[in-house]
Amino acid sequence: TGSLDLTSGGSVSLTGANVVGNNGVTGTLAASVTSGGLLFKNAASFTVGTVGPTIGVVVPLGTVVLEASGIDSLLTVSQNVTAATGNVVYIADNLAHNAVTTTSGALGNYAKVHPATAGTVIEFSSAADAPGVLRLSSTELNNFSTPMLKVGGNTNTGGIVVQEVVAPRSFSALSLMTAGT
Repeated sequence: TGSLDLTSGGSVSLTGANVVGNNGVTGTLAASVTSGGLLFKNAASFTVGTVGPTIGVVVPLGTVVLEASGIDSLLTVSQNVTAATGNVVYIADNLAHNAVTTTSGALGNYAKVHPATAGTVIEFSSAADAPGVLRLSSTELNNFSTPMLKVGGNTNTGGIVVQEVVAPRSFSALSLMTAGT
């Protein structure tokens, strides 16, 4: 069915040309990593959801990095993602952030969102994602529970556009980074 139920007692790093999903159907990832972090890179769009008994992504002792690589790939977060002592990083050209992402509440911890493709524009807007535009709505932003939300990066040349008021309720600091305008 194109799903991956990942359960591990130690760190997991899957960075090759992984493909969760098949025949144009978006696959689903669920993970429970009890010690260490999770680094998962998928070669196409995928969803964080429920697979078998595992719901969402839970990493009590480490950092979570999830990447939907490929131009205009979509990462859909439909179940909670938790890094109880670490950070969470999402790398995708499009993000549907419909569930809660939680990092450690300790000072210095963060959640980060940045495009997989350097030229993708980051836009704070309630409009739907579109080719070449990673949009984050107020609703999606308020699903981050973290001391700091970082958006963009020094390799992002597409720039950042603010189309609506950004008034987060679930994080106290917002960091915007771009190599564009």
